[in-house]
Amino acid sequence: MFIAHRLRLKLRAFSSVLVAGGISVLYFTIAIAYRSYDDMFTQTQAFAIMVVITALAVVFSIAHDRRELAVFASTAGSLHRSW
Repeated sequence: MFIAHRLRLKLRAFSSVLVAGGISVLYFTIAIAYRSYDDMFTQTQAFAIMVVITALAVVFSIAHDRRELAVFASTAGSLHRSW
């Protein structure tokens, strides 16, 4: 995601895809860690981490000035509890 942030001015579409992919990996990592390893995270901790990831996605969408990232952040943020 650092590389995507550095490329945001030159390669806008590519950097957006990189950011969305990085955020997706973060969502899935926390969801799988919570589901697979019961003693790693409590439900409250997993939820708090997901909220932080959603906030990070919003910050990146504002920094990149891309609506697609904002839509992805809001959609993933609202759907992460249903996994």
